[in-house]
Amino acid sequence: MRKIVALTVLGAVGFTGLAHAGGAGNSLGDCYNHVISVCNQGNHPVSCSEAGMDACDEQHSASISMPKFQIKALRKNATRSIQIGRTKPGTKG
Repeated sequence: MRKIVALTVLGAVGFTGLAHAGGAGNSLGDCYNHVISVCNQGNHPVSCSEAGMDACDEQHSASISMPKFQIKALRKNATRSIQIGRTKPGTKG
């Protein structure tokens, strides 16, 4: 159980870092695209992208001036570029 909690905490810090990292852009859409691009290079792009986009939402919350339905649509559109089922060479699925 401690390992799961530790991994969750470390993962949250890492995902927040993705959203704040260089290249995340000045807009919510740019942040989503950056996070997905980085997450697609790892072994768990879906969970990584979801957590990273949550961090983008937090980072841009003060500057978001669009209704929630538009944010959901933007996020849904961004998730289309997640590479599902892809694993790095030499790793198990």
